[in-house]
Amino acid sequence: MKKPRLLFVDDESNILDDLEEIFGYAGKYEFFTVGSGREALEILQKHGIDLVITDIRMPEMDGLELARQIHKKYPGVKIIFITAVQDLIGRAVKIDPVDVMEKPIRSDILLHKVEKHFENKRRINFGKLAAMAGVVLTLFQGFSSVMRALREPSFSGLIQSFVFIGLLVFFAVVLIRLWRS
Repeated sequence: MKKPRLLFVDDESNILDDLEEIFGYAGKYEFFTVGSGREALEILQKHGIDLVITDIRMPEMDGLELARQIHKKYPGVKIIFITAVQDLIGRAVKIDPVDVMEKPIRSDILLHKVEKHFENKRRINFGKLAAMAGVVLTLFQGFSSVMRALREPSFSGLIQSFVFIGLLVFFAVVLIRLWRS
């Protein structure tokens, strides 16, 4: 099973070292560390990142701008902000993060928040899978009535077959979109 991929973004190398230690010890995640928003966007382009943990106040591109670009280019990627500046928390919440944490980082709390995020994501994916199974069951039930109509040819059976084929195509498109999201 593929490990979730995390990206840590902070201009302070000691914070990145702490995050590497916390998540390296946990052993459940694959992660990357970078010191700027520009580097973060490069990593996001090259690797399938699931969650970004970023400082807000950084030179060049701050974490809020990084988050805006992530939401625009990689809408499935979620963000946890970390900051030492209390005033920035209100601005960060408007960008719809998974969470906002104050520095200094408490490793146990951050690790718990990340684990909870992926647990919730697994639940959502299981719910989508259950919904798809229900759609497939409905399609098989409809397929049996179409086969019956084809064995007993009639004008109404022909119409029923066309309707079923249209519904089949519709549900296939819905399933594909659900699977990709």
